Amino acid sequence: MLEQQATVVAVDGDDVVVHADAVTGGCSSCHVGSTGRCGSGTLARLFQRRPPAPLRLPNSIAAVVGDRVVLGIDEQALLYGALQLYLLPLLTLFGGAVVGDLLLPLRSEIGAVLGAITGLIFGLQGIRYWQQRQPQQRLAPQLLRRLP
Repeated sequence: MLEQQATVVAVDGDDVVVHADAVTGGCSSCHVGSTGRCGSGTLARLFQRRPPAPLRLPNSIAAVVGDRVVLGIDEQALLYGALQLYLLPLLTLFGGAVVGDLLLPLRSEIGAVLGAITGLIFGLQGIRYWQQRQPQQRLAPQLLRRLP
């Protein structure tokens, strides 16, 4: 389970609104990270975005405003979703390019290009189809516990 700390900012019926803590770059576990000379920390500061948006979650742990809580996302579900999102379109793109090249064996690469575009479109439609038939709760963050 991937975990992140957050603060409860509002309670609305059976739901809570939480603000996740901003993630700082680098591990900050050595003296290099604390001096600002760490490459990972420098990149994180360079690409630092605005604070994360508040999340509305079911209040499964009876949290109240001001509580520090731990949010979690299932690692397997996240890995599966990432593979689905990145790998399926890539495989269908390459597969479409090979099929297009075999079906339209012209001197130019137009068959491969058209096949690749067609394969990519099929891959993206496959993701949409898959996502509509999966329970979305697998990828939703969950309140795990309150922090002291």
